[in-house]
Amino acid sequence: MLPGMTALAGDLAARGATTIGIGGDARFESACDLAVGGPDLPELLAPLGLIVPAQLIVEAVARRLGLDPDAPRGLSKITQTDANTVGGAK
Repeated sequence: MLPGMTALAGDLAARGATTIGIGGDARFESACDLAVGGPDLPELLAPLGLIVPAQLIVEAVARRLGLDPDAPRGLSKITQTDANTVGGAK
């Protein structure tokens, strides 16, 4: 998966995008504008160790841009609880 991500980062950079990479090797890091190290895990397991760091980066970027990550544009969620049901069964 890493060679494909490296190629994607290079393609995005060539199109003028700012790329932030998490984990990977030296080649991947050099293809990104900003690289954050990841856990020392086999490539098969590494994505699991990158989930939380990625979420924290996205939250920080959103807040820096003045966006509320807890209320994204276009998201509407309605939760309704029926007082006559207990545990989802009638």
